[in-house]
Amino acid sequence: MTNDSRRILTLRLKGRYWHEVASGEKTVEFRLATEYWRKRLVGKHYEEIHLWLGYPSKSDTSKLLRRRWRLIAKETIQHDEFGPDPVEVFCIDVAQPVTS
Repeated sequence: MTNDSRRILTLRLKGRYWHEVASGEKTVEFRLATEYWRKRLVGKHYEEIHLWLGYPSKSDTSKLLRRRWRLIAKETIQHDEFGPDPVEVFCIDVAQPVTS
């Protein structure tokens, strides 16, 4: 399979969270359990997850983390990023780097 035909889930992260994933401190990325994310995550399979630091040009791979696609879970959490009330989120495992 060529690089151009791989199924890749692209996630854009704020600096704080991108650096936490890069350091290994953060192993799960959250996305609100909206219809938008349900369509992209539930029952889907990707070869890789690409975590970008913001919105750099595609050629700036210094701001790209590549992770293996792993199963997701749905949980209810309380997190400052989503406000004071508990919310349902999709939990995406971003712990395992792609080795190639």
